Amino acid sequence: MTRSPPSESFTWPDVLAAAVTPEELVGVVRDYLASWTPHEINALPADCRPPAKISFPEDIVLYTFALVDSQMHSRTDDAGVYRMANFFSEATRRVTHLMGQVEPHAANGPELRT
Repeated sequence: MTRSPPSESFTWPDVLAAAVTPEELVGVVRDYLASWTPHEINALPADCRPPAKISFPEDIVLYTFALVDSQMHSRTDDAGVYRMANFFSEATRRVTHLMGQVEPHAANGPELRT
């Protein structure tokens, strides 16, 4: 399901908060990235551009760490990086909350029977 960018009364943090599963949150993140133009993505420093594909909740967390690390070690004040890091920090907070609600055996995939 593709979501439109939030309306003026509905923000991206609202959309993130409405996700009820980690998989749904991955979809929200993909929609957020799709709302950026190629020009906006290419204007980001190379080490801050999003991965080609976000497939798993862990991809969200790893990209967030890369953004924050870049912000901490760079002396540039890039509004695009700040905007991306702000969204992904909130997405990481939400995905960790959702993953904490998943049954432990479900988080590790199907059980193997011996």
